[in-house]
Amino acid sequence: MPIFDVIEEKNDSGKTIRLNYIMPVAAFGNVSSLREKLKFERDDQLKRLVTTIVAQDLLIGLWQMHKLGYYHLDVKCENMVVTGDGRGYVIDFGCSETIDTSPPMIKFEKDESNGRWIANRDSYYFSPERKIANDRKKHFDACLSDSYSTGLSLWELVIGENVGEYLDKIDSEDD
Repeated sequence: MPIFDVIEEKNDSGKTIRLNYIMPVAAFGNVSSLREKLKFERDDQLKRLVTTIVAQDLLIGLWQMHKLGYYHLDVKCENMVVTGDGRGYVIDFGCSETIDTSPPMIKFEKDESNGRWIANRDSYYFSPERKIANDRKKHFDACLSDSYSTGLSLWELVIGENVGEYLDKIDSEDD
């Protein structure tokens, strides 16, 4: 998501208390809400076109991030928005990390300097290797994890179902 400007708010002592980012309006909301709207679209050609453009923008965005050594670690439809001109952007970098090793290995752990949990987000989108690594407190490949989550997000977009709801439905059928 491009940032047009940053407005810094300061308290009376001059300390920065907030940064406000000026970005394009996400007229179509996040991709999860767009996916819900597409369920009711009758024009299959339009659905394919929208899905293709959004998927392309997600893949290009993640490719660019990875090329720069950044890994999102929370890829899902809710973390991508679509602007009025139909462009998709990856958002919510609260879980992202910059990793300069090859392969980009990371471990689920608490950063004692700020109390933030590293590599902790929506486990429905975790790759099997990431789930196992987290359980065993081992490292996992951040690039492969983002790739797996991207695949699930694209599945959601094409099929029109939420991964978490789908997995819960399968689990309840097994009982």
